[in-house]
Amino acid sequence: MDRPARLGESVTITYTVTVTGAGDLTMTNTAFGPEQPCAPAECAPPPEECVDGVDPETGIPCDTVTGGLPALTIDKSSPNVANAQVGDVVDYTITVTNAGTRDFTVAAPATVVDDLGEVVDDASYNDDAAVDPAGGTLDYDEPRLVWSGALGAGESVTISYSVTVTAAGDRTLTNTAYQSPGPCAPEECPSPPEECVDGVDPSTGLACDTVTGAAPGLTIDKSAPGLADARIGDTVTYRIVATNVGPGTSPPTPPPPWWTT
Repeated sequence: MDRPARLGESVTITYTVTVTGAGDLTMTNTAFGPEQPCAPAECAPPPEECVDGVDPETGIPCDTVTGGLPALTIDKSSPNVANAQVGDVVDYTITVTNAGTRDFTVAAPATVVDDLGEVVDDASYNDDAAVDPAGGTLDYDEPRLVWSGALGAGESVTISYSVTVTAAGDRTLTNTAYQSPGPCAPEECPSPPEECVDGVDPSTGLACDTVTGAAPGLTIDKSAPGLADARIGDTVTYRIVATNVGPGTSPPTPPPPWWTT
């Protein structure tokens, strides 16, 4: 701002920014009075420090405001989902970390949602979700598991649960853990992101992570062409064809000697 100011007169300048969390998660800026009027692109850089409202090097007035930001990272894993078979128990682990410079608090908590919508068509949830260290709230209302709680800067919590594979659906087990903008009940949380790129939902900038696994699907076709006209003493040949219609792969177990494909 550049205008004359009478003795005792004040002016107030206001502006806003929208937080993206894309930088170092610390928002620091300094207002200062340059020694001479200047265009924005030609003004001197801000003071390196501002002590008691003054730049110690030049004596010009200044004031600095600094704020930190909380920011989540989410790392989801399932060591046994890749080779899951019908009847297997699949374990999921979600590590949630506050990588920011300010705490998530009880009043403004971190909230993570895990949507099991594309899992529970092929598996049953075992109702065994836990969080370590204990704290916050952990709720499940099919198909969503939601944790919400305080999380200090640099701290992490681990959420774990399991499902038992039934392969009753499309036999693809895909689910995404993602950050909600605020606390929510499972039935009211936002939908999972359409994609998760490098740990972030591109449309919101919030943390996410996706895990995908596939179970095999078996079809069996049994036939005996000579059975219908068989008489005493005839040899009847049976043929059984088992096909894995996927999308998962069956384990490399050799068939018994009598198996014919």
